[in-house]
Amino acid sequence: MQRLRELDATGELLHDGGWTHLCLPAIAEKRQVISLPSGREIIWEAGYLLEPHRLSQRTLDDLKLSIGSLAFSGQLQQATAGAG
Repeated sequence: MQRLRELDATGELLHDGGWTHLCLPAIAEKRQVISLPSGREIIWEAGYLLEPHRLSQRTLDDLKLSIGSLAFSGQLQQATAGAG
């Protein structure tokens, strides 16, 4: 989901609890281990691109420059940048 602010629809649900938050940013910001119901684990390292065949690092860098860091964070990283 696109994140617009801390207490957007996703933020409200996470605040209320009872949900597993699966965040798949365009660029992994930290090492992440994703456990699947099958028992299989997917390991993402920092810097991993979610869809490198569709959105290369250069494309993502260009997008970040054109839309700005705040919009990039919400649109592609699924994270707010502290904007309330």
